[in-house]
Amino acid sequence: WCSALDNQLKNGLESILNIQLDCVQWTQASLPIKSRGLGIRKITDIALPAFLASTFGVHALVNLICSSLDEGTVDLEEEAKKIWNELNSLNIPTLRTYQRNWDIINIQRIIVNTFTVDSFTEIARLKALQLPKSGAWLQAIPSSHIGTLMDNNSFRVCVALRIGSPVCRPYNCICGAQVSVDGRHGLHCGNGSGRFSRHNELNDILKRSLSSMGMPCLLEPGGLVRDDGKRPDAHSAVESGYAAEAAAKRKHSKYKVIKESYYFFVAFAVETFGLWSKEAQDLVHTIGTNLNQISGDSRSKQFLTQRISLAIQPGNAACVFETLLLPLPWKKHFI
Repeated sequence: WCSALDNQLKNGLESILNIQLDCVQWTQASLPIKSRGLGIRKITDIALPAFLASTFGVHALVNLICSSLDEGTVDLEEEAKKIWNELNSLNIPTLRTYQRNWDIINIQRIIVNTFTVDSFTEIARLKALQLPKSGAWLQAIPSSHIGTLMDNNSFRVCVALRIGSPVCRPYNCICGAQVSVDGRHGLHCGNGSGRFSRHNELNDILKRSLSSMGMPCLLEPGGLVRDDGKRPDAHSAVESGYAAEAAAKRKHSKYKVIKESYYFFVAFAVETFGLWSKEAQDLVHTIGTNLNQISGDSRSKQFLTQRISLAIQPGNAACVFETLLLPLPWKKHFI
């Protein structure tokens, strides 16, 4: 019956997202968000860890109640241990009363057995998703009042990009290149403007966060670099496909004159799948810590992280949609 319920979950997820999931994609979607998934857990994955943790948690009580017996055991405990040992090669957690400890071992086994890919692109995608910041947008509470609500089509595309499922039918981009079923061409196409909306949204989030700290902030100030008229942002988003750290170094080189003019310069660089540069993480940590103290809400830094992570996603979806030869209807190409 657990497998039957899992099939119902899979069918429901496919219906909601309008995405067809193969076995690997469904397995990834069923992993926790911090483990590259969507957090839609399979019952077959969590049933055994939950049962074993509960079993070890009540041993003392069982022994107290059944003190006359030589050994107090829970019904089906030995069978559950046998199944666990067959699946996880005698790998048993030290603290056995916590479901999380059993679940971590189970998740590691699933990841090793499932994600065996040879494609460089797929390897890069999976490595990017295992970092904590990449999934923060999935933990945000969707609300139109605070700007954390994504439209249905953008959300569907972003989920498909995360789990590697088909998002469209093959067609020709406006640049003439072929767009494959994964839709990723738009993330690096030079004709797409989705990165600019993402750029502006991230700028706005950081500006409002600094203003909440009582710190004056001006976006794209003029006059800092007098030789070429460049106007550095409060932050800058990096083009898709480039490493965040490499982008941060390029920003330092580009705005070298500003650094030499006694200004405090921070290169805020992010990647398509949500990786942040070290400087970006440190800046958000500093701003978030101050917001926690000023607002009195210990979740302020978490909310800021979610807003930044969420701001990247609509830009990704826009890059995918803008590869179409408008005014052709996008529904003709997208699944």
